Amino acid sequence: MPAFGFVADDLTGAADVLAQSHRYGLDAALVIGDAPLPTDTDVVGFAGPARSLSGTAFDNLVIRDLAGIAALNLDVLLYKVCSTFDSSTTVGSIGRGIQLLHQQFPLHGPIPVAPAQPGFGRYTAFSNHYANYAGKTYRLDRHPVMSRHPSTPWPRRTCARSWPNSSAAPRCLRRSICQPMRTALSRTPGRNGAGISGPRLLSLTPWTNTRWMPSQKP
Repeated sequence: MPAFGFVADDLTGAADVLAQSHRYGLDAALVIGDAPLPTDTDVVGFAGPARSLSGTAFDNLVIRDLAGIAALNLDVLLYKVCSTFDSSTTVGSIGRGIQLLHQQFPLHGPIPVAPAQPGFGRYTAFSNHYANYAGKTYRLDRHPVMSRHPSTPWPRRTCARSWPNSSAAPRCLRRSICQPMRTALSRTPGRNGAGISGPRLLSLTPWTNTRWMPSQKP
């Protein structure tokens, strides 16, 4: 039975999950569409085009995939997004994705948000997110590309200030945390924790940084 699951908002992010899982000796499988999830791997998840969707189409896809992954008794669930945080009110809303996570797993509290991906030149410090471009590192609101992205421009300095603009229901963000990877990946209780159902940790995070996984594989 898988211990780790993911729902990715695009195929490239999902492929990175597979690559990093295999890098650390874990068997992984990816499902596209509504096919049944395999149960004979360490890692399993869905990938879809949520990053490019909006409105009802976004909701229907994410709700379907979260419901499918919730049927498994996972230790960890990742909602995998692009490490440059491509998101807006109308397209690929990460804030809306967080709200749908809360709806699917109502017994969980804050959802750690960990965008850092040092392997790809993405860094987070004190809720400020940075990305490399042409050999230099820029905060996203000053990034030559992401600050002017035609669909999902990054308008504010910090994650906390920007995300209310990417969600139809900003209140959900008050229950979430934008913080560095080290805090977000603290080990959580075992599968039989009293009063909690579903995965022990919900995290928006690139998979590459989860270097603790081999030593803590169930």
